[in-house]
Amino acid sequence: MNIFHKNQLLILFFGFFVILMSACDFGAAEDAFDDFDIIIGLDPINTVVNGIIVDASDGDLVSAHLSFSGPGAASLIDAYSDPLEDQEVDEGILTFGIRNSVVPSSLSPVGITVSATADGYFSTSKTILVTELGDAFFELKMARDNVTSNIPGTSGQTNTQITTGAGGAVQQAVTIQTQAPSPSQTQAQVTVTVPAGTVPLTASGAPLVGQITTQLRVYDSSAGLSALPVGARTNPDGTNQSVAGATFFKMSDGAGNVAVDYQSASGKRASKSSLVCDGLSLTIISTESALVNAVTAAANSTLEASVWAYTPADGANNKVGSVSVTGDGFQVSAEICIGGTRPTVDISQLGNASGGIIYTFALDGATATSGTLDHSVTISSTSSAPVAVDFTLAGAGYSKTGTRTITPSGAVLIIAILIGETAPVAILPGTSYVLTAEVATGETSAVSISDPQSGSSSLTIPSTSGLTAYTVNASMACPVGQEFDVKITSESLDAVSVFYRQAGGSWTLLPRSAITSKTAGDSSIDIVGTLSLVSGALYDFRGVLGSDTAIVNAQQAPPSSMIMNIIMSASEFGFDCS
Repeated sequence: MNIFHKNQLLILFFGFFVILMSACDFGAAEDAFDDFDIIIGLDPINTVVNGIIVDASDGDLVSAHLSFSGPGAASLIDAYSDPLEDQEVDEGILTFGIRNSVVPSSLSPVGITVSATADGYFSTSKTILVTELGDAFFELKMARDNVTSNIPGTSGQTNTQITTGAGGAVQQAVTIQTQAPSPSQTQAQVTVTVPAGTVPLTASGAPLVGQITTQLRVYDSSAGLSALPVGARTNPDGTNQSVAGATFFKMSDGAGNVAVDYQSASGKRASKSSLVCDGLSLTIISTESALVNAVTAAANSTLEASVWAYTPADGANNKVGSVSVTGDGFQVSAEICIGGTRPTVDISQLGNASGGIIYTFALDGATATSGTLDHSVTISSTSSAPVAVDFTLAGAGYSKTGTRTITPSGAVLIIAILIGETAPVAILPGTSYVLTAEVATGETSAVSISDPQSGSSSLTIPSTSGLTAYTVNASMACPVGQEFDVKITSESLDAVSVFYRQAGGSWTLLPRSAITSKTAGDSSIDIVGTLSLVSGALYDFRGVLGSDTAIVNAQQAPPSSMIMNIIMSASEFGFDCS
C-alpha cells in the first residue's frame, strides 16, 4: 500500500476531526470517529498495463528504475489514479493504468515507451501500443553488461593476451574468438584479429599502453537478438532492423582508456590498394538456418548489410559502414575492418565508446521491406480452459517471442500482437518465416508465413492433453479478528493483477479473460480464475498492486480436486491490518 496515499487520507480526516471537536462535544466526535471508514484511493480502471522486467539470461525478475515517454505518457496513471511518475520497481513487476477518458483502439492506439535502467545491465527500452480496453502486457528483457554471463543465443569471453609497448604498438599478432557455434548455446561466432605493430588508439588519438583487456560477446540472429539492447536493433526512424549478427566489443588498458581506432604498423592511412585488413579485423560467422537459406538464395550468395554501432554509454546507434554478408550454403560471414589502411568503419560516426561498442549487421538495404507485422492469424484451441502460449516468429535476421493466453473460443490476432512487436520490421522478400506456438508441456505447432506484414493464416495451438484445467483461488486475508485499515471494494480491484509461472519458466499474466471473479471484503481479497496447468508441476505466483507485490514461490502442484489455493501476504501486497 502506498503510504503517502494513506497519509493524505488520514491528514484530511484528522483535519476534519479537529474542526468537529471544536464545534461539538467530545462524545459526538468520538461517535463520528467510530463510524468513519477510510476509503482506499483505488478507482475502477478500464485499461490496466501490466509489466515485468526480466534477466535475459535466466528469466528472473530484475529490480529496475522505469521512466515513461511517448504520445500516450500523459494519459498514464498509477494504481491510485494519480499521474504516473518514474517508478522504482524493486521486485521487477508492476501495474499501472490509462485514464478512463482515453479509449484505446486499433485505430487510436495509446503509444508508450518504457525505459529501464538497472545496476549490472545494459539500459533498454520498449514501445508499447495499447489497442484495446482491458489488460495490456509487456516484458522488458535486460542483458547483463558482464560479457561472461550465460545468455542463450550468445557467447562471450574476456581476454588479456594483447600487450603493447611504451609507444602503444601490439607486440605480437593475436587472434581472439568466442566459442564455436553450437545449437545448445549460440549459432554464431566472432573472431578478432590484431596484427603485430598495430597501435590501439582512443577517440582522442592517445595509444593504449601495457596489458590490454578485450571483452567480446557474439549474438546470433535467432535467440541472441532478445539479449540485445533495444537501441542496438532500432533505426532512427523506429524500424526494427533485420539483424544478421551482432557483437559487443571493448578493448581497454589498465588506466581505463578505451580503443576506438587502430593504426596499422606502417602508420599509413591513405592507401587502400591492399585487400587485407591491416587494422583490427572483426568477423562474424553464423550457422543459423534461416539466415543461411536467405543468403544462399540471394544473387551470388551475397546480401548487403549496413554496419551500425550502438554505444551503451550514451544510447546512440549510428550507421558506421556497410559490408557484404556471404555464404557457402553451410554458414555465412561478414567482416569489418577498423582502422589500418582500408577501414570499412567510419569511427567519426561513433557515439561515446567508453562503455564498449555493439556492432550490428543489419539486412536493411534495397532488398528489404519495412512494415508492421499485420499478418492475421486465426488461432484455434482444443482446450476447455485458457492456455498460456509462447508465440515465436523467426526468420532471416529476426526472432522474437511473446506470451498470449488463448481462451477455448480461440482468437484472431495479428502477429504484432501475438509476439508484442510494436515497431516496423525489415523483412526480406522471398524468404520464409515461421510462427511457432509452444505450451507449457513443451509441445509445439507451427505455420510457415511468406509475408509477416500482410495476408492471413491459421494455427491450432498444440495438444493440451498434458495440461489440466484448474480453478485457481488467489487470496489474501488479515489475521483472525483484524481488518484492513482501509476500505476496499470489489469495483476498485482493476489494478490488482496476478502473475504466475511454472517454476523456472517465463512469467505470465493471469488475464481478465481467465478471471471469473474478484471480490473484496473488510478483511480479505479473493481472485478466482481458470487455467490449464501441468499436473505435478510446481508454480510460482505473484500478486501485484502498483509496484507492491505479494510472493508465493514453489507452490505445491495442484491437488486432484483440480483446485489450487494460493495464499498471499496482505502486508507484502501493501495492505495493513489492524
